[in-house]
Amino acid sequence: MKVIKGLLGVLVICFAVLAGYVYWLGGFPENIKALPNSQAPKAKNWQQALSNAQTVDYKLLQVGRIVMDRNTLMQGAPDSYPQRYAALPVLSHWIRHPQYGDFLIDAGFSKAFQQSNDGNYNWLMSTMASLSGIKNSLEVPLELHLNHKVSKLKGVFITHFHPDHSSGISDLPSGTAVIADRREYDLFAKLTNTDLFQEQYDWQAIDFNQGESLTPFERVIDVFGDGSVWAVSTPGHTQGHTSYLLNTTNGIKFVVGDASHFGYAYDNNYPPAALSEDLRQQAAASLAAIKAFSIQYPDVKLVFGHQLP
Repeated sequence: MKVIKGLLGVLVICFAVLAGYVYWLGGFPENIKALPNSQAPKAKNWQQALSNAQTVDYKLLQVGRIVMDRNTLMQGAPDSYPQRYAALPVLSHWIRHPQYGDFLIDAGFSKAFQQSNDGNYNWLMSTMASLSGIKNSLEVPLELHLNHKVSKLKGVFITHFHPDHSSGISDLPSGTAVIADRREYDLFAKLTNTDLFQEQYDWQAIDFNQGESLTPFERVIDVFGDGSVWAVSTPGHTQGHTSYLLNTTNGIKFVVGDASHFGYAYDNNYPPAALSEDLRQQAAASLAAIKAFSIQYPDVKLVFGHQLP
């Protein structure tokens, strides 16, 4: 009994410290705007949705890489396989819409990773990286990928607020739009992103309650209202994880983010890791929906969260 009480005491203290830390960080931006121009789909299927749709230019950007145990990213992964400790690319995706301008999907690593393994991580993420033996490295910062024209960016769509996808936001000018599922603005995002949410960005939210089902996905949004970019709700890895279907000038691409980190997990049906049983089930359902979509539309190119095509 004394041991149990002692453990409960430790848990209470840890919770109090965590709560204090979150309070110290402050809240989310008070004015998270609704995503403008977006619409629920009017089509009955994806073939209709993508026919005669506007196209966007697209380029895949490799910002950095991570060396870590890939097993920590998958549910039910085997103890050993050839690429378990192979480096993972850290990616961003550039798109140009003919009317609305230049955007990114995810921002990868900040240029702060040029100086250290921890980059602009907060103490929590730095501690996790250290204890897990994770090695981070910056290869090409966003400003070089974009030829020093980050000021031309209108915004960045976020698949989820894990720092390997969001830390590069800090390299973008104030006022840049940052767009994510409304559910992604949660406690875990706050814990892992330092004071990012105190910065003066144009915070915007995708409200999938305003979307519709487009088989096999339960909720999708036509981002610009012209069929060029689709936000697809793929919860599980995080509660607001979002994938993006792009009608590009070089074919249709499906940026699935960490709904599936890499081909090995996808091919062997290992859903991404998640923080709770409910989220793990959602992650499995999202992966199943992506695979069903791929079977139905085999010409669509899947782009995984941490794998080069």
